[in-house]
Formats: sequence, structure tokens, C-alpha cells
Amino acid sequence: MKIIIPGIFRRFDNIVAGVSTKDGGVSPAPFFMNLSYKVGDVTENVNKNREIFFKALGIPLKRVTYQKQIHSSNSNYVSTPSFFKDSDALYTDLKNNFLAV
Repeated sequence: MKIIIPGIFRRFDNIVAGVSTKDGGVSPAPFFMNLSYKVGDVTENVNKNREIFFKALGIPLKRVTYQKQIHSSNSNYVSTPSFFKDSDALYTDLKNNFLAV
């Protein structure tokens, strides 16, 4: 599996960041390492892909907050792992509180 670590985050030891690629997932083409439930992939495959991806980053799945992006100016502060249905930005200042886009 290939995960891209954005250069801007590499200098911070206390930030975990990664961007998924198509490599390493269990989903068949055209989905590959798909992490979204909204594109027609099988739910079980998405769950496994998420497990593989976040495990590679050392992130427990139960600590990840997700959002449904709607391309707006809505932003949300995250204090505990959750799901935001109408959001475009997530932010937190809490340790071990992981955000997915």
C-alpha cells in the first residue's frame, strides 16, 4: 500500500497525516482503495479498506471523525469522534482525535 505524507506535516512529530492512493485496497476496479460509502463500492470492502489504511497510520478506527462534504463554508470543531453530514472542514485541538476528509 502507498500512503502519501504531505510535506507540510512531516516536520511535526505530533501530527499524523496521510493521503490514500489506489494501491493496497480490497475493492475491485474501479474502486481499489476506496474509503467512501458514497461511490457504489461494497460496504464490507470500504470497511476493510478503512481498517487497512488507518492501521498503517497507527490510527484506531474508533478515533476517526468523518464528514459528508457539501462544498460550502461549513466547518465543525471536533471534540469526540463523530460524523458530520453537512460539512466541508473539520478542526480540533485535541490529541488522538483524528479527522478524515
